[in-house]
Amino acid sequence: MKAVVTPPDFGGKWSEFQAGTGITSDIGHSTRIGCALEPNGSVDPGVIEAVVGGPIAQRGSTMHYATSALVGFADEAAARSAIGVFRSSAWSACRVDQKTREETEAGPADNRWRVEPVDDAGRSRGSLQGIVRFQFQAVVDGELVDANGYETVLLYRVGRTVLIVAAEGVHAESDPKNLNAARDKELQAATTMALQRLRR
Repeated sequence: MKAVVTPPDFGGKWSEFQAGTGITSDIGHSTRIGCALEPNGSVDPGVIEAVVGGPIAQRGSTMHYATSALVGFADEAAARSAIGVFRSSAWSACRVDQKTREETEAGPADNRWRVEPVDDAGRSRGSLQGIVRFQFQAVVDGELVDANGYETVLLYRVGRTVLIVAAEGVHAESDPKNLNAARDKELQAATTMALQRLRR
């Protein structure tokens, strides 16, 4: 549990919104990890030894949140293979389907999510193995347009352990002007602290 990202890792502007699940064997197919599992994601659940769900942190009173999960695999080869699945178009499509289903259950049926392309040059540097971004779309005047919701998933690997860090939320007019840059900087600092604990 010590290597998940926690609210104190971010600094004073973040607090716990929801407690983590701790160590669990119930991965669930309606989760980010679930999208990687067989039969569609091609990760054999049998190679996963443990999953640790971290708390959800909220930045002040904004609608911006971050959470993390650790996935321990049987060996490094299995962890490397899983990273490939998380970076695949099949995984992104599964996540888009999940998020769109959640959105249409809560709001207009025409609302959607899409994958936001990310430059591959930003991947596979040190522990950082991948970045996947999603963009919320809403129907405005009969046309589907990018709206104010987002999710960014960062994938890290240390040995046979994969750390998944996700930031998501809704941009609002009341957000501070520098919020995006500040949030990204705080997320990077918090993840660095979690990775340091993971390597010990």
